[in-house]
Amino acid sequence: MLQNLSKSLRRKVQGKWKYTKITPLSINLRKVLKSLEINQFQLVDLALLVGTDYFPGIKGIGPKKALKYIKNHKQIENFISSIGEKYDVSTLTTEVIKTVKKIFLFPEVNKSTEIFYWNHPNKPNVVDLLCKEHHLNRERVENNLKKLASNYQKCRDYFLKLQDKPKSIQLTLDKII
Repeated sequence: MLQNLSKSLRRKVQGKWKYTKITPLSINLRKVLKSLEINQFQLVDLALLVGTDYFPGIKGIGPKKALKYIKNHKQIENFISSIGEKYDVSTLTTEVIKTVKKIFLFPEVNKSTEIFYWNHPNKPNVVDLLCKEHHLNRERVENNLKKLASNYQKCRDYFLKLQDKPKSIQLTLDKII
């Protein structure tokens, strides 16, 4: 997973007219699991305790406590049976546990072999979508479309060249644009 990947390498500070410098960060699942001394199944159990998009978590348990409990009890089921009434785990039923584990461990994958083409942008459709449907500033959209059109051929040539190169070669965003 990549975090903080942006062309400008900066992020706006919330509520202020100020930006902070950011650096891209690569997060490797194997390294994270090794450093936490847990496996992928335990990571899902930890996520259930802390909370995910699919389950709100257990009130009073944050990341540190969840990691400690999962390391001690090895599985979320063991944790639930041993805690008594210290935490309210009534919403954490076996059905919820099964469902969330299935989502994280066996996600639905679109195995489409659809081929994508990089064609010139359809300016009227882009303007309609961004300005009429999403209410963006027409002048800014048109200015960015001009920039996109001027860089189109450069990007197309780059990606065609990239297809011939081995996948292990990585370039920064500055070299791409």
